Amino acid sequence: MQLKKDLLKNTLIPLILLIAVIFAGAVKDHDFEISKNLDIFATLFKQLNSNYAEEINPGALTKEAIDAMLSSLDPYTVYIPEAHVEDYRYMTAAQLGGVGMTIRKRDDHFEVYELIEDAPAHKAGIIIGDIILDIDGHMLTGKSENDVNTLINGQSGTSISFTMKNPVSEKIYTKKIARVDIKPGNIPYYDMLSNDIAYIKLNSFTQTASADIKKSWLTLREKHSLNGLIIDLRGNGGGLLMEAVKIVNFFVNQNEPVVSTRGRIAKRNITYQTTASPIDLSVPLIILIDRKSASASEIVAGALQDLDRAVVIGQPSFGKGLVQNIVPLTYNAQLKVTVAKYYIPSGRCIQAIEYFKNNQHNQPPDSLLKKYTTRNQRPVYEGRGIAPDIEVEKPPMSNIASALTEQHLLFDFATLFRNNNTAIDPPDKFSINQHIWNDFLLFIKQKDYSYQTKTEKLLSQITETAKEEAYYNLIKPQIEHLNNAVATEKANDIERHKEEIQNLLLKEIVYRYYYEKGHIIATLSHEKEIDESIKIILNSTTTMSLLAGGYTSK
Repeated sequence: MQLKKDLLKNTLIPLILLIAVIFAGAVKDHDFEISKNLDIFATLFKQLNSNYAEEINPGALTKEAIDAMLSSLDPYTVYIPEAHVEDYRYMTAAQLGGVGMTIRKRDDHFEVYELIEDAPAHKAGIIIGDIILDIDGHMLTGKSENDVNTLINGQSGTSISFTMKNPVSEKIYTKKIARVDIKPGNIPYYDMLSNDIAYIKLNSFTQTASADIKKSWLTLREKHSLNGLIIDLRGNGGGLLMEAVKIVNFFVNQNEPVVSTRGRIAKRNITYQTTASPIDLSVPLIILIDRKSASASEIVAGALQDLDRAVVIGQPSFGKGLVQNIVPLTYNAQLKVTVAKYYIPSGRCIQAIEYFKNNQHNQPPDSLLKKYTTRNQRPVYEGRGIAPDIEVEKPPMSNIASALTEQHLLFDFATLFRNNNTAIDPPDKFSINQHIWNDFLLFIKQKDYSYQTKTEKLLSQITETAKEEAYYNLIKPQIEHLNNAVATEKANDIERHKEEIQNLLLKEIVYRYYYEKGHIIATLSHEKEIDESIKIILNSTTTMSLLAGGYTSK
């Protein structure tokens, strides 16, 4: 025994001391590298200031250097100078002293692009499409969208004066509006769909998100005998982590893991579990996601998927699995810095793009995706955000629909329609009838718009290449024939894509009267994700098979 103790003393203790020396040396070397490079930067800056041909702007140059350095890391690690700290607080608080109006610059003017229902601008009678001529006497010529938003937003309770022009009647009017704290709601719409299935649209994860979900769900459950629940997280960019944990908790048992944060520093390594009793463990549950579902949305979708509690439907999520903290800097500046990553119950990280290896800001190839399993041993993979259990592909927008959207013709017709019609049917009853469609066709016939199809682009490339290689004269008749054939077919694009264009036009018009809530209602009846969700909920065998890992999507 003594021999073993001596052996332990003679080998283990020197080994521990050696590791400590190596570690201390590594730390010392790292500290030296930091000091060395800071010294180089300071010396360079002094020499630049002393010797450059013209006088430099130290603040602007330093910010540019810092931004360039941080750009090599990830897009969420950013420097916030003192001048922008207050703006950042407004943004992160999810509230802003304003009038509830979104503007955009178009050509040489600014127009109202969106309104929040019952916000001051809406109550004042401003309508979407109206043109802003001046704000508090400030002409807007030469200003950027950021400049104009700075004029519009300000301290709650103060007033702002707008001079506006209606683009249809060309009437000029003035409105003085009091700013308020704009607090966008988490849930713009919830109700029952067909077959006694509940639907809740969640837009964000602010401090009341979980309470709003619970209230909406219990309200529907008390009034209806429910067959299932769809929680729509499409377009939801996330928010507060704990609200995501609480929402998961509504549908799984107490003490279940939901998400962990892991970073280089030990104190960042935290596991968040459910802490309360659930409100419903049995309701068939669908989570809808798309490529704009990020962060807290991915935690909810991913955790419920990993725990085999919900079927996830839609498109792969954004893949934002990085955690940021705000740390103070000298002179009242701040640094928003990535401190950890999110990991969900299966052990996978929801981050899609790897920012921390060799500056290669790319998603890993499929062959390098790491496999994990859900509680029921279903395979899930790390490196693509959250992949839905059933993927519903979004069909690409046609060339003609893209042109009508990008060249604002759908928007402008809706503006004209709104000015000529004081009311329309409810959003679930309104449709683009033949009369409206004929008016739209006449409207765009009078407009100068153009677009180039992929075929036209290829024919143009072939023409240029043929000219370079001196083959053009040989194939000119064939090229002209093809161009004429494409032009003939292109003239029929409006009719060929009539259904798609009518759906876009319907949403644009409905939004003018019923705003976000109406837009959602009008959209639901045209969505494949909703149809697929209802089908899965109503087929309990398919749902159970899918969550047990035995279902193959056809």
